[in-house]
Amino acid sequence: MELVKKSLQLDISTLSVQPLSLWQRVSFIMGKYLALVSTKAGGKGTITLGGITTDCPDAQYIGTLQSSIVDLYADIIAPKFIARADPVIVDIGANIGQFCRAAKLLYPKAQIYSFEPDPDIYTILQRNTNRLPDVHTFNLGLGEREQKQPFYVDERSSLTSSFKKPAAQNNKLHIKYLDIQTLDQLLQSNEHIDLLKIDVEGYEMNVIRGAVKTLEKTNYLLMELSLDRVPAGGTNLALLSLIHKTWAAFGE
Repeated sequence: MELVKKSLQLDISTLSVQPLSLWQRVSFIMGKYLALVSTKAGGKGTITLGGITTDCPDAQYIGTLQSSIVDLYADIIAPKFIARADPVIVDIGANIGQFCRAAKLLYPKAQIYSFEPDPDIYTILQRNTNRLPDVHTFNLGLGEREQKQPFYVDERSSLTSSFKKPAAQNNKLHIKYLDIQTLDQLLQSNEHIDLLKIDVEGYEMNVIRGAVKTLEKTNYLLMELSLDRVPAGGTNLALLSLIHKTWAAFGE
């Protein structure tokens, strides 16, 4: 019942996303429920946005896609934090492209750099974004240094783009070893960044430590934190303090 309530609340919020036409808003909601029915029946769920079809393997992905649209509008567009039509957006922890698809829907002229470390998830990310102009995808993880990093996948969860060990000790785990680089290594140009989005399931502090120079040329940081999830190497408060000190060092 709680999931149904949350879904309906998202639908109401979706109807308020003004950059989309009324038809786009209504057709998305209709497509969402058709996709949910398809996934529940064991089929493949797909949602079409702006003429581009997005693969959604299960209900969780569909919900994330919708919440990405709603949150981006409420947190960035409605307050007019980014007024330009062609912002530069960096998407760390891209998963299958939910945030990227939302950003291109609301900012069609955006230049987006999406990073996803898991090779299997990255394949879906490519499929979901390969028809989107000015989207650059990278099959890499980001951290504080260049290295090979163990990647813990909970086989019972679709949230595979996570670097943290699941808290439950009895979960069935699959461990992969993935390439890690720093964001500062990869974005060495002087290109300004309008929005840096980070959603890495507890690995945020490591990413920030490898992105000090990148933060200097970034206007806005959008990051998911959870009260019941402690970032690797510290607490949420320590993470926010690190970000504050990093930006304060630039004199801003």
